[in-house]
Amino acid sequence: MNFFEKLMLARRISFSEGRITLLDQRSVIFPSDFISIYTLKINENPDQIKALYLSAKRIVNGNFGSSIKSLYSSEEEYPELIKKIAEFGGWGTMRFENVDMEKGTGNVIITNAPIGTYLKGKVNTPSDHLLRGFCAGGAAVAFGKNVDALEIECVANGADKCKMIIDNRKNLEKQYKDLFNVQVGDIEIRSVKNEHV
Repeated sequence: MNFFEKLMLARRISFSEGRITLLDQRSVIFPSDFISIYTLKINENPDQIKALYLSAKRIVNGNFGSSIKSLYSSEEEYPELIKKIAEFGGWGTMRFENVDMEKGTGNVIITNAPIGTYLKGKVNTPSDHLLRGFCAGGAAVAFGKNVDALEIECVANGADKCKMIIDNRKNLEKQYKDLFNVQVGDIEIRSVKNEHV
């Protein structure tokens, strides 16, 4: 049974009266170029980069993440489920490296990412802000900690893959200061003080 069939069987995806519901979230299907064009435009505004990232992180870390979490019975199953959902949604092929559940760290490697592929040669900095937010939100649910994601490699800049580094804010800022300031900065601290994972 493929992943789509499992979702249908578990009644976690439905199509009714012009609505698509996936894991208790209303979803839509449209060409990835729409998101890519928007991403190209917001790359000119650092606050919008951070806002798009934070919005994606919050969505996955909120109800969507809880719905995903309800589908797995152990911590070991969660990463595989996240991977299947992302791939099912057309976000590329994912693999995880150097995951440390206790520390709340790891790497996410994505090949065939639609936004990065569209933006290839059009930008000079990693630009998969939406996918980076999804990775951060999913990791926050998996680790039970507030973590962030930095994209340190991107197909948009000529890399053969996109690579996200997951860690806490302090470590990311220390290791990748310039990239951290562009991709994450202090927007979350200013806008959601005291919000837990």
